Amino acid sequence: MKKVAVWGSVLMLLALLPGRALAQNAQDGDNTAFNLTLTDQIGDCMLADTNYYGYSRSVITGSDLDQDGIKEIIVTDYYNGGRIHVFEVTDGALEEVWCVSGTDNPYGYGPRSVTTGDLDGDGYGEIIVAMTGGGGDTNRLHVGLWVYEWNGNDNEYGEYDANTGNWVPSERIIEFGFEGDTLFPDRYRCEDVVVGDFDADGVQEVLWVNNGGSAFDNAYIFSIVGDIGSHFITVDVEAVFKRLELGWGGSSVSGFATDLDADGLQDLVVMIWNNIGFQIIEATAPNTYEAKAYFDNIDTEDRYPFAKIVDAYDMDNDGKPEMVIGALLRSRFYVVEAGDDVTADQITIHGPVEFMENDSTAMYSLLGLRVGDQDHGPGTDGADIYFTDDYQRVMDLEFTGTDLGDPASYTAYTLMAPEDFWQDSAQFTDSLGNPVWVHYWLQPSVAIALGNDLDDDGNKEVVFCAYESRDNSDYPRMTVETGLLNVLEFNDVGVEEWTLKPSDVVKLHLQPTVVKDEARLSFNLRTRGRVTAEVFDVSGRRVARVFQGNLEPGAHSLTVNTAGLASGVYVVRLHTPDGLRIARMVVTH
Repeated sequence: MKKVAVWGSVLMLLALLPGRALAQNAQDGDNTAFNLTLTDQIGDCMLADTNYYGYSRSVITGSDLDQDGIKEIIVTDYYNGGRIHVFEVTDGALEEVWCVSGTDNPYGYGPRSVTTGDLDGDGYGEIIVAMTGGGGDTNRLHVGLWVYEWNGNDNEYGEYDANTGNWVPSERIIEFGFEGDTLFPDRYRCEDVVVGDFDADGVQEVLWVNNGGSAFDNAYIFSIVGDIGSHFITVDVEAVFKRLELGWGGSSVSGFATDLDADGLQDLVVMIWNNIGFQIIEATAPNTYEAKAYFDNIDTEDRYPFAKIVDAYDMDNDGKPEMVIGALLRSRFYVVEAGDDVTADQITIHGPVEFMENDSTAMYSLLGLRVGDQDHGPGTDGADIYFTDDYQRVMDLEFTGTDLGDPASYTAYTLMAPEDFWQDSAQFTDSLGNPVWVHYWLQPSVAIALGNDLDDDGNKEVVFCAYESRDNSDYPRMTVETGLLNVLEFNDVGVEEWTLKPSDVVKLHLQPTVVKDEARLSFNLRTRGRVTAEVFDVSGRRVARVFQGNLEPGAHSLTVNTAGLASGVYVVRLHTPDGLRIARMVVTH
């Protein structure tokens, strides 16, 4: 790791000071003690499988969808039509606990975005994915909003297809694109799906910003009526904002939500592909949304303004979040600040904040961006802009000055440099029999997120994904596992290494989850030892003990007798030498 300081008072910075070695006993808050937590594998990464080389598109952290008290990291990538991975972090160990191993999306870049929510408000969390299609494709099997709802079993989301051995969505939703009797968009494409109760009516909404032809560059705000997984839901389109009606100068690309003016009303931001532009839409009452400020041609170049390089944080401690917008593959960003409202006259755009080695060479090349303060508590030191870099780096720009638009107000830290990433070479023979060397390396992707102490050790994390790249695409990928998920953790006393747990430690399945008299609890063990299976009600009171005793490694099945239980919701807890798993069941008589 290296620490470098950025100097200068003009937008064009001409020099980057040499880095210095990382201090292992650095003081809290000085940004110098971020270390890879996974340091015992090739590439220092969580390895998905030996076939991994798909581009990682999205990562989120901190959910607990299956309510087992263990925090999750969720990642999407492009391999095999698109995959979705769920990792859990417990006791300093990382484990992949659920995976959609591929989809029937024919484009190879289906899952652009992932988030979580509870769209039907039933207490069962959902993995929510924006699946993207090509022009003219409105096939429900390929595109739209895919929802994988927790089914009550530990680490199970959606419906299991025994024929394919893969998980399929609880619902595939494209009805928000209908206009009359025809599908409206000529292409379903959403860079960043956003979920939240935007209008404070007690129901979560979805912001889907569609990127299609000019007439189909629209922002849809909709909610779900009914029970996810029943296949009898309806879609309530609460508002549609259209490019041709509002005069957007370019295609709508992605969405973002914050409260820029801190007035308690959510501001939905539609990012516009027109030299970076954006439209602010404010939720003013239940099911009521108002188009507010619109800006375009902010940048001097035609840049892709998707929300993976957009974030909001109170950088100057004035009680209002500022929105940071990065310019993809450029060494600059903008800071958007609101006054008392989000009308155009109340919006200030600071920047560009640009960093250059010299007149022609950019210092950075932004990929993914998030803003927070991972080395210290909010308000105690400067806010940090963390980003992945196309030059094979992970960077931290800390706001240490007073002017949000001045590069001299930021201090730069290199959290990972090219030499910190896995690299290898292999020799091949070309068609003429000549030896050819191919160089391979791990490259950060746009997928970056911030963890709020995922392993409960008092330190925060920077989580990012990497993928395998090579200098000659005529030759095969590496046959070794080269990586997927990287975790940098702030630790002022040195490196705390996370271990990697096998993904098949405990597989627990309860069938059925809606029970009259009895259910079957199935699981497998890797380790011989004491096993306890118990039933608890929603207050946490134990109401039944199903089993307690020693079991051998292998597959096991227990009967959960519910005849003596009152109707209601219960949790089955399985304690084993390999760990704790839970399943949720509803008893009805």
